[in-house]
Amino acid sequence: MVETRPYHHGDLRSALLTAALEVLEEGGVAALSLRGTAARAGVSHAAPKHHFGNRKGLVTAIATIGYSRFAATMAEECARSAQNPLGQVRAINRGYVKFALQNKAIFRLMFSRDHYDQDNLELAQAACRAFTLLEETSRSVARALGVVEADAWRDIANLIWTTVHGYAHLLIDGRLVNRETGEPEPIPDIGRLLFEGFSGTGRKAG
Repeated sequence: MVETRPYHHGDLRSALLTAALEVLEEGGVAALSLRGTAARAGVSHAAPKHHFGNRKGLVTAIATIGYSRFAATMAEECARSAQNPLGQVRAINRGYVKFALQNKAIFRLMFSRDHYDQDNLELAQAACRAFTLLEETSRSVARALGVVEADAWRDIANLIWTTVHGYAHLLIDGRLVNRETGEPEPIPDIGRLLFEGFSGTGRKAG
């Protein structure tokens, strides 16, 4: 049974999104509905429709929040880490996995594209902020490795992204557990693999 709470004042849209996020965390994307969100927020059934239009609009707004928080988490890790390509690769990996572990339901939703409006501008901008961090780091890696091809950074970005994304999904699904210790397997050190054998970079950037 969904617990309701009376809504009294303030930003109704934010209250509805908070309620929707709670429903998502408890029941996954299948549990999300305008009616259920309204009930959780303690408002009329018409309130979510006024703000989001339909269920896809609500889910799109939630995905936008997810991408904004996702980018912020990675940016925080990058800001507190070594300001060199190796340090930034490792920071992005940590931020990516940290977000996934702390926001499992919304993380899954963000990469389930059929559930939201892929053409939504606000969503696209939030997702772009996250990708920009990866792009900037990948360009720095390419320069440090002396790779001169104009689009070489894309291969680096795809390597980082696919590796850490696959790791994050397997981790939150409980599939990456060391059989001997029962502990999660560590994040692959993509930075070390990228720079291994590159004269001096690995030693200086560590």
